[in-house]
Parts: sequence; structure tokens; C-alpha cells
Amino acid sequence: LQTLAASSDKLPAASQVLVLNALAARGDRSQLPVALAAAKNADARIKQAGIQALGRLGDASVVELLLENLYAASALSGPAADSLVQL
Repeated sequence: LQTLAASSDKLPAASQVLVLNALAARGDRSQLPVALAAAKNADARIKQAGIQALGRLGDASVVELLLENLYAASALSGPAADSLVQL
């Protein structure tokens, strides 16, 4: 899974979402950079999956990003709130 995650940016969006969900389910915090990059992606599906993964993989360093998404009044507010709770 780590090898797949390392090249996930080359995968189609739907596959990237699946990889992010699997990383979050495993809780492997070494994959935080992958989730962080996804949370900044232009594709809304990938960005949402990245934000959701940050709840399981993140630490204090991702709080600002999650708060920005929480207060952005967008579809990402809910996932950002959920991730903040999980931290």
C-alpha cells in the first residue's frame, strides 16, 4: 500500500480516493504527507478524501488546514469538523 500511495498522484481520482481511504483505515501516520497533499488537491473528491484521512493520520500540524476548510462554508466543512474531532 505504501508503494501505491507514493505514486497515487498518477492514479485516476477514484483510485486516489480508494488509496486514501485505505491509508486512513490502516492509521499509518507515516503516510501523513500523502493525505496532506490530497487535502490540497484541486479535485474536490481527492481533497475531501485527504481531509477525511487527516483525521486518522494527522497531528497538530494539520489543525490550521482543517480549520480553514471548516470555516470555508463549503461541502468540506463537515469532513473537516469530523477530522478535527478524530485528532
